[in-house]
Amino acid sequence: EVTAMLTSLLGAATHGPSAEPCPAEFSNGCPRWGDDFDVAEMAMDDAAGGAGAGAPPAAEKSAETTAIKRVRTFFPETWVHDGVEMAAEAATVDLRAPDSITSWRVASFATHPEEGFSDGGVSDWLVVKKNMFASLSMPAFVVHQEVPTLTLTVQNLLDQPLTQVLVTCRLDEGFAINWTSPFASAAAVAGWGPVGTARVDVPAKGFWTGSIRVQPTQVSTGMRVYLSAQTEASVGESDALQRMLL
Repeated sequence: EVTAMLTSLLGAATHGPSAEPCPAEFSNGCPRWGDDFDVAEMAMDDAAGGAGAGAPPAAEKSAETTAIKRVRTFFPETWVHDGVEMAAEAATVDLRAPDSITSWRVASFATHPEEGFSDGGVSDWLVVKKNMFASLSMPAFVVHQEVPTLTLTVQNLLDQPLTQVLVTCRLDEGFAINWTSPFASAAAVAGWGPVGTARVDVPAKGFWTGSIRVQPTQVSTGMRVYLSAQTEASVGESDALQRMLL
């Protein structure tokens, strides 16, 4: 028998993810590659995310904007650390890529009680991408009376500009914020605190970025921050993610 180990290495990230545990909604363990992703392009707008307490908001539908099909929630720094018992010279492992918009490389090695150690080498790059995606940059945690800045970005990889993209930011209950241009306060959403929306234009092969300052008003072990971007329905692009501010 040969025991093989697979180890993933974070490569040149478009937007580096933060270290977070596997979300609670994945009751059978972290997501596996193959459910929503394709190796060549790994598109990430398939099945809806988990529901229930602490889960991302339900998929949004609008006659004017593209519906959000899935909320990204799983952003590990490293991906695979699995051992595989091999009865032959090769084995297949089914995995699902994390929600990070980034590039990955996979390294492997094998051990044998008689033959010793073998280095399996490093794979080619595996790229996870979307035509348009949102990203959220924020501190890993905040302390009492700190007023952190959250940086919101919408990236457009298409050859044509995107106009009137609807950007929505939702904060957990326990945040205080004064929305500044281009954001305006929006209608409350059940189970959430402040909600702000903006309409922005994103140039071809470019990005839009904005920032907001938030004030936590209560002590918590973690508060949710949600960000989404939706084009007009005729364009058909959308993305959403949810992160935790500790």
